[in-house]
Amino acid sequence: MNWESAARQYVEDCCNLELLYQKTKECIDNGLSSDWVLLEILSNGVNGTYQVEDLLDMFGIEWEEEESRWEVVWDFTDVLAEVLTEIMKVEYGIDGIYCFDSESDSGDFCLYYRDNKKEV
Repeated sequence: MNWESAARQYVEDCCNLELLYQKTKECIDNGLSSDWVLLEILSNGVNGTYQVEDLLDMFGIEWEEEESRWEVVWDFTDVLAEVLTEIMKVEYGIDGIYCFDSESDSGDFCLYYRDNKKEV
């Protein structure tokens, strides 16, 4: 599967970039973006074993092999984060990095942002 094509299609069909911009800008304006900042919880960790199915459904990915479902989610969201980073820079002038990760305490799967500028 071409993850970049799928990620771009997901952004086009499902992402509210204006809302993402507002959330990101709020973090920047409040000085919270020098470290990773939680922007959105995509999937609740209490869903346990069903969490990966929820994420695959959310992203519109059909994947039958149970053993590799999390690997597919990680591969896709790595590319999706790169696509979001690129689009937000080009279209909104946001010079930062987006990433997806799982919260270590709750297991929630989340979208994060960090300012790309390095402090001296």
